[in-house]
Amino acid sequence: MEIRKPQNRPSYKPGEKALKIKRVNKKAKQKKNKITLILLTVSLSLVATIILVARANFLAINSIVVSGARTEYNTSIQELATATLAESYMYIIPKKNILFYPEKELTKRIKKDYSNLDSVVLKRKNLHIIEIVVVERVPTFYITEAGISNAIFVDSTGYVFKDDLLKSTGIYSSSTAISETNAGYTASSTDSLPIDFNNKVGSTMEREYFDNIVSYIKLLESTDIHVFGVLLRPYEDAEIQINQSGGHLRVNLKDDPVKVLANFKAIRKTEALKNIFSNNRDSLKYIDLRFGNKVFYRNE
Repeated sequence: MEIRKPQNRPSYKPGEKALKIKRVNKKAKQKKNKITLILLTVSLSLVATIILVARANFLAINSIVVSGARTEYNTSIQELATATLAESYMYIIPKKNILFYPEKELTKRIKKDYSNLDSVVLKRKNLHIIEIVVVERVPTFYITEAGISNAIFVDSTGYVFKDDLLKSTGIYSSSTAISETNAGYTASSTDSLPIDFNNKVGSTMEREYFDNIVSYIKLLESTDIHVFGVLLRPYEDAEIQINQSGGHLRVNLKDDPVKVLANFKAIRKTEALKNIFSNNRDSLKYIDLRFGNKVFYRNE
């Protein structure tokens, strides 16, 4: 049997061990506080540096160039951009700083205020200049409720937009009107219309109906028929005005325009309608083309 001697252990005076542990904890705490202080100093220095850089004149935008739109719109878009960049983030960092300027926010504001713009692109030209390049929508026809003073427009995609400048360009004499009201009729919210007339600007016409409206206008305008306007009725019906007295073709926008107008072409060859279209077109009240080969018409 091996007998081991007990190991000599350090002997402590009363309270000495607790004192040493306390000293170790104090040193660890001091080290931790020192690290915290260093990190805080570095963070504050970093924040101060960012603020100084953000407010530095050598990074400030001092010129905004707008191109692609008519002069009046270029000017007003420039004013909107200038007002936006005059703001600050939390009253500290100016938005006019080329590194922090709000590209997405500014683009969104411009699109919201100018529904007539098809696209808005912001570019940095250098440290002091940003360029705003826009593309305007081109109207295919206009929508009117109570005369041309309230007219809004529809582009080739069916998107509805406002454009006050177009009202002085003669667009009404060369374009077709789409209307929700005529002869005392007013569309209600429950009617099945191919466009939301309660929220027109920014809405889009249903593609099938829009394409058919455009087809009717183009096909008729390619002959001796001028389209003065299109009245949208419930249940996908429409009235295409073809004379100045309100005479119109009644069609359903779900039907194929080519087939419908083939029936119209055929009935025009009859003696009665041939005489009306040759001598007194304004006497025509309507021609109803909604029932296939059964065509109805009325004149004065």
